[in-house]
Amino acid sequence: MPQGLPPLHVTQIDPDVYPRFYSVAQSPDGLLFVAGEEGIHSYDGREWTTTRLPNQRFVRSLEHDGMETLYVGGYGQFGYLELDDTRRPVFTDLTPELSSIIDSENLADIWHIEITPNGVFFRALYHLFQYKPESGDLTVWHHPDRFGGVLWHEGELWVQFRQLGLQRLDGEEFTMVPGGQQLTEHIIAFLPLPGGGLLTMGREGPWQHFHKGQLSLWAAPESLPSPDNFDAYQVLPDGSFALGAADGHVHLLDPSSLSHRVFRVAFDFISDLAISVDGGLLVQTDQATTHLFWPHPWTKLGTESGLVGRVNEIVRWGEDWIAITSAGAQRVHFGRFEPTGWSNFETWDWMDLDSGGALLADSFNLLRITETGGARQLFLDLYPRKLQESQYRTDHVLIGTEHGLSIVRQKGEDFDLVFQQQGFTGLITEIMELADGDLLMSINGTGLVRATLSDDWRAIEIWRVYSSDDGLDYGAVVEADIVKTSSNDFLVSTRAGYYNWEGGQLKPQPLPGLPVPDGQSPLIRFDRSPDGERWAYQQRQLWREDDQSRWRVEDLSELNPVVIASLSFMDDGRIMVGDQAAVHQFQPAVEADHPTPLPVRMRSAQLTDASGRTRRLPLDGRELVLPFGEYSIRLDYGIPSFRQSQANRYRARLIGFEEEFSDWVPTTGYTYTLRNPGIKRFEVQARDHLGSVSEMTPFEFRMEAPWYSTAWARAIWAILIFASLIFFFRVLIRWRLARLEAERQRLAEMVDQRTADLAAAVRKLRNMANVDGLTGLANRRRLDEYLKEAWVRCIDRQCDLAIALLDIDHFKAYNDTHGHPAGDEVLRKMGDVLACALRRNEDVAARYGGEEFMVVLPAADLEHALEIGEVLRAAVEASPLGITASVGVASTRPDENKKLEDLINTADQALYRAKQMGRNRVDMGL
Repeated sequence: MPQGLPPLHVTQIDPDVYPRFYSVAQSPDGLLFVAGEEGIHSYDGREWTTTRLPNQRFVRSLEHDGMETLYVGGYGQFGYLELDDTRRPVFTDLTPELSSIIDSENLADIWHIEITPNGVFFRALYHLFQYKPESGDLTVWHHPDRFGGVLWHEGELWVQFRQLGLQRLDGEEFTMVPGGQQLTEHIIAFLPLPGGGLLTMGREGPWQHFHKGQLSLWAAPESLPSPDNFDAYQVLPDGSFALGAADGHVHLLDPSSLSHRVFRVAFDFISDLAISVDGGLLVQTDQATTHLFWPHPWTKLGTESGLVGRVNEIVRWGEDWIAITSAGAQRVHFGRFEPTGWSNFETWDWMDLDSGGALLADSFNLLRITETGGARQLFLDLYPRKLQESQYRTDHVLIGTEHGLSIVRQKGEDFDLVFQQQGFTGLITEIMELADGDLLMSINGTGLVRATLSDDWRAIEIWRVYSSDDGLDYGAVVEADIVKTSSNDFLVSTRAGYYNWEGGQLKPQPLPGLPVPDGQSPLIRFDRSPDGERWAYQQRQLWREDDQSRWRVEDLSELNPVVIASLSFMDDGRIMVGDQAAVHQFQPAVEADHPTPLPVRMRSAQLTDASGRTRRLPLDGRELVLPFGEYSIRLDYGIPSFRQSQANRYRARLIGFEEEFSDWVPTTGYTYTLRNPGIKRFEVQARDHLGSVSEMTPFEFRMEAPWYSTAWARAIWAILIFASLIFFFRVLIRWRLARLEAERQRLAEMVDQRTADLAAAVRKLRNMANVDGLTGLANRRRLDEYLKEAWVRCIDRQCDLAIALLDIDHFKAYNDTHGHPAGDEVLRKMGDVLACALRRNEDVAARYGGEEFMVVLPAADLEHALEIGEVLRAAVEASPLGITASVGVASTRPDENKKLEDLINTADQALYRAKQMGRNRVDMGL
């Protein structure tokens, strides 16, 4: 079974900077730092700030000291970064005058930074610098054959001098480590092994163990690639290693047990790894920073593993893993799920046979799967959904169908139909055996039913439906779920309640921790593991019963489930949660990392005066006094964590302006208009996705009183009382109007935020309805919407819009020769080919109809459209599908006088010409 991915969060770097990044680090308060081509990019969870080095060159390496200082290694320059009193990053250059450095013309990248009790060491190719923060002293060493790995080991600094060996710093001189002369080839890192010694990560050769002067081969797991595959490494708190490969895989290696896990985190080069302050691992690639939440008991298998369709069950059959899905049965082959070809329809249930092979229920038929992997239809148009071997007559199989109960009996390799219920009774979802021939069933539209069979099981003698007369309330929809709790007790759930069934009697059953059914909400379904542990699920929520019979939420939010469809229990203790084109795996043996949640922090305070001038205010706790005047103050805050940040909620108040906290909202900033003097205190409370509440250190400031409130001015007030009253009322009116305006502005921000959340939810629902079920591309409905959106957007931008129509050549003949299942497989893989051929996010590929596809190319002229059309054609021809395609492209600059239909017709005519002129070619519309 593929391992899947633990929860992760991808943070895209500011899109306005050059997308190439090298290193990542994080401060104790959660501030993220990324080194890239344009400098150091810092992210506080809300916005990016870029700090350029004085020489305007790129930054290669970062290392935080765990307090307040970030050490920076760039190209030809190094130093450190600290936040000023307004939380803006400020860089201090430590680079000496180049004329004082031996071989200064070769001072290029600082590849590694090592923070030690003896100072901070910056390693370039030919130079090693030691900086002592207490004194500011800087020392440099030069090695003409280049330096290799650097580490602080056993209270000493060890450095590889390539071509010479491994040496340690003794005072101000380096001396050879005993046996270190064996380590002359380039080693980029030394990893400490738990039993003592170092594991070498070299550019050449195998994994090696250096211990007590001896160098020997290290027995690495067979699945672990050679060390030259890795450029990034990190020693984790438990002593295990995280290794980042150039192909986007993160390898987790426990050197004690030699266990090895591999996760594909990205599809580009992993340049650095770092430990996150709120748990897990930060993975830096060329394009983005990924927060990998590991260790974690949950992992997810999705479309990247080949899975398609809703997963109704996961089973282990011999050495194979089988996914029973709405897109047929799929088997793991070389780490990916692939169709078995047993059925062209939805598959619902699976049952192993004691005699070998299995039974498979698809939408219409009952299939016999042979031991060799073949499939044979047993009964047609049976519409089976639930398969259950009788515990009393083991050669009989109870089948819940869309129309009622059926029973079959095994006779050798064949099966006889013993009983088939006549007349429509509804879909049977659960079958429980009370005794031989005594069944308890849940049937959609009918409810909870007890059926007694005749002695030969060829007829139903008693049929009892439980209703309100028996104390059972179904709610708005008649359906029920049953799970066994003991030898003759069952838990029954409906939309209106939970009930204990014992000996034919139903009694309400409270279940602490589960939602109280309201009669309208979707049914909560239950399942029971082989060891008796009970689970419950409803749409995207999952619960597990603990030892005290209380139900606890299993938080799947970081895995973004679509809809939970099934639970499958494996022999090794794993639980598989079926989802839409995904399986969430729960491994009880893995304990999640539970770091202390990061508290809410102030990000910035910006003050704008009446003339429009803006300045940032200090956040270091100093006494802050503002002269009297009219100000607008913007206060920003947030939790600097990447764990489900979209679920964070905040409430705030400005004492001296308002006394009550706001409602819990996702807003991370407020703007106030200040006119009245006095002390102001801004307070914020935050609640993260786990419900943990934190409070921000209050931000305080004071506005001075106006001159007319001073002692010497009171005499003037006595003389000018009438004028003062008039002035007072005018000021009061202005103040109240300003307060109303500030409140309106604050409410408007809250409304905008909630509107954005609602729009995101609507977009997600629309996306679920806008995907073609066969190819995974946008369907015709989504295509029509996107074409209209792109047309309007191109009018606004005054840019071109191009489309490419692609049609598979001789597809009908292909279908006639290979059959429709093979044709469907071609269409399914065509979706992957087209998706991989496109590079821009705004380029959309969709299924246009049958074997015809359309690609929408905003901001593309005809020349660019022809290039894309040729890329698509070549991708199809080069694919292993054994087909070719013809492409017609057209482009126009939309305006109010043109029609979208004309553009489509032009592309269609070009496609027709491409077909007429021999196929497997690209033609353009004129």
